[in-house]
Amino acid sequence: MKTNNSSQKGFTLIELLVALTILGILLVAGVPTLFNLVQNMAARSTSDQFLNALNYARGEAVARVGNVTICSGLNCAGGVAWDNGWTVFVDFNGDGLISAGGVGIAADEVIRVSDNSANNTTIRQAAGTAVTRITYNRLGENQSPGTAVSFRVCGSNNDIVAARTIGVTTIGSGTAQSGTAVCP
Repeated sequence: MKTNNSSQKGFTLIELLVALTILGILLVAGVPTLFNLVQNMAARSTSDQFLNALNYARGEAVARVGNVTICSGLNCAGGVAWDNGWTVFVDFNGDGLISAGGVGIAADEVIRVSDNSANNTTIRQAAGTAVTRITYNRLGENQSPGTAVSFRVCGSNNDIVAARTIGVTTIGSGTAQSGTAVCP
């Protein structure tokens, strides 16, 4: 009498198809959630960087006992959209523009540039007149525009719950708060 001692190892075709189907369902359910998580983290990261830049500009104004300006865009060429980044510079002549200087006036000194173009987030003023720059005076006060300003930072998914609102008070302090009424 012949006995069969060999045992077969492996998966049957049915077991493999069931496993692939379950994996497909999990991927379909998980990919949009992962995309939203990435976009929400990008908005959070951008808002943190923006708030840090505002606080840095304010601190430098106090430390240097003079005007320091943060403006939209690289070399202040961003207009009212702060999406592509911002520039922080010592504003020796107080005009809010990066100046080359002149007779008896020192050239403005760029001290930090932030390129935000890769983050795929939007930074817009929440309400009021368009702000292209904020200048802090030697006391750290918001000298220009001189009124409280708020910005909304949104990811590319425009999730208003995950968005953040960055505020600058008239005395110059910056605040961050979760959520906003509208994106972008």
